[in-house]
Amino acid sequence: MSVWERARYWGANCCIVGVLVPAIAAVVVGEENFPFTAAVMFCRDAGPDRPRYTMHWFARDATGEREVSPRDELTLSERHFFLHFWGPSEEDPPYPDTPRDPTWQAFAERAERWFRVFAERYERHFGQPLEGARLVLRRIHPAPARDYPVGNYDPHSGHFGRAEEP
Repeated sequence: MSVWERARYWGANCCIVGVLVPAIAAVVVGEENFPFTAAVMFCRDAGPDRPRYTMHWFARDATGEREVSPRDELTLSERHFFLHFWGPSEEDPPYPDTPRDPTWQAFAERAERWFRVFAERYERHFGQPLEGARLVLRRIHPAPARDYPVGNYDPHSGHFGRAEEP
């Protein structure tokens, strides 16, 4: 191998390792942050008056109800939930490539698939079978914060039903 070929070989390998090692480390650690996230590329300015929301999952078992972080406690990706299960109903959604929900039933069917996995992971992590779960959308802007119940999951029937407004 000539000097030039060796330099190309080692240069290419160093570049590959320099990109792959940090990317794999980010996946293993599970911390999604710049530069190892796609969120920066897909965000858009919503404007100061557009409401901001956060999603909250609550689980109930024999010991009571608790808020559960799917990412931290159940190793479920919240991004996966938003890309494949949560569907916007607005005409101009922030993520236009996500599935749209023309009907409640379309969303409920996808939510049932998500919560089946949620229930399995919950029992494995907490050692208690899931007795029920709720999904809540919390408006955080403009203040004051307000919760909007989305639905309830019954693991015995596998049904995700519409929640009643508080």
